[in-house]
Amino acid sequence: MKMTKYLFIIAAALSITACGNKKDSNKTEVVTKKAMLIDGVNDYKDNASTTINNAYISENNMVLDIVYSGGCEDHEFSLLGSKMIAKSLPAKRGIFLYHQNNGDSCRELIEETLTFDISDFAYTGEEIILLLEGYKEPLTYSLK
Repeated sequence: MKMTKYLFIIAAALSITACGNKKDSNKTEVVTKKAMLIDGVNDYKDNASTTINNAYISENNMVLDIVYSGGCEDHEFSLLGSKMIAKSLPAKRGIFLYHQNNGDSCRELIEETLTFDISDFAYTGEEIILLLEGYKEPLTYSLK
């Protein structure tokens, strides 16, 4: 009887441990990329189509919920901002999401959330308005 009880306890402990490991392996890792300032947009004319469904700023990160067509190749995204700033109050900076589809001609709709460190978009410790191309609302940012 005691042996059966110990076997039951060991089996239960192994089941609990195995379930815990499975949950950890399904976690989605958030990868934060660094946004960059650029001089002009001439090098980025081959920008693939992307729909920005939502954009928000959390601390020094911009989070973008996007949809694009693909599914056969790896896609690369960069958040780029103009070095030039509009001298308004508050200051304004134009930014855009550059999407390189690497020749992907597949038509599956892919939904993805991207996170970018936007600390380089800050303006001398003051508030700045970021105008994201293809997104309806301006985003207010100040370095945290």
